[in-house]
Amino acid sequence: MRLLCLVLGLAGVLAGCGGHGGGEPAAPAPTPVAPTPAGYAAAINRLCERHLAEVGRLTSEAVDRAELLDLSRRDATAEAIALTLPVLRRSFAEARALPRPPSQARRLALFWARADDSVALLRRAERALRAGDDVELARARGRIREVAADTRPVAKALHLRSCLA
Repeated sequence: MRLLCLVLGLAGVLAGCGGHGGGEPAAPAPTPVAPTPAGYAAAINRLCERHLAEVGRLTSEAVDRAELLDLSRRDATAEAIALTLPVLRRSFAEARALPRPPSQARRLALFWARADDSVALLRRAERALRAGDDVELARARGRIREVAADTRPVAKALHLRSCLA
């Protein structure tokens, strides 16, 4: 988060400088062209693949740390979720910042609503794991499966292959 704040602060300073020398006003930015559905899918897939690799690395580190510290599987799972949630949030924020094809507005609204649900449900599962609350954990896992089942056909229709794992 600190890095994100630093980058945003630096971007603000650079924007205030006009981005080029002299006192001349900067040329207006070109109006973004709405991407094609295929172009959007390709951009999202690249983004998701990069973040999924990071999630895999973090999960592996959590498992290694759990073995080293002799943590229970429950604690290791909670730690893996805690480590990966910021990556998911960042990934979703970056993806939402991309221009969207207007023809896919309804599907994308559903997809991003389910993405938000999944983050909240993972956080709920993490809390249940740490609290040892098996009933709440079962509820969260059930909802996660439902959300995944709802999201899979939408992701498939949008050609978001990296979201189908």
